[in-house]
Amino acid sequence: MFSEPEELIAEFGVSLELANDLKTWGCGWEHRSGQPDHDAEAAGLVRRLNGELDGQYRFVYRP
Repeated sequence: MFSEPEELIAEFGVSLELANDLKTWGCGWEHRSGQPDHDAEAAGLVRRLNGELDGQYRFVYRP
């Protein structure tokens, strides 16, 4: 959705740490998609997104 963490920060106002973690997770998508640890990381990122944005949006990850 976003190619750089700064775009995610500007659009949604998330922290730099979360934006960087989302970028890292996205970069691993091609090689790790469907792996249980990658899905677990996604679930954690979604919880962080929902927490930081305090109900403004609702993010869901479906493996």
